[in-house]
Amino acid sequence: MSKFSDLAKARRESKDAPVEMPDTTVVNPIELPVETQPRKGRPKGKRSDPEFEQVTAYIRRETYRNIKIKLLQEGSDREFSELLEDLLTEYLKN
Repeated sequence: MSKFSDLAKARRESKDAPVEMPDTTVVNPIELPVETQPRKGRPKGKRSDPEFEQVTAYIRRETYRNIKIKLLQEGSDREFSELLEDLLTEYLKN
């Protein structure tokens, strides 16, 4: 006999045994408990915020590089898009 003969025998016997069906009870999603805890993970970004729209603009590489350097030197978490929005808002005021 091979070392797998017991496995083969068990397999044959299990084919003859009745099969248990999994529970297929459907739960109405409306009846599920509402999550009261705040969701963990990353906060929503600007891409998924309907108040923002992605635009494309061409600026010189050197200018963009210098802006990134200056923003880093300021030590704040200000993003390029925030700087651009501030400058454009100021432009609209004039």
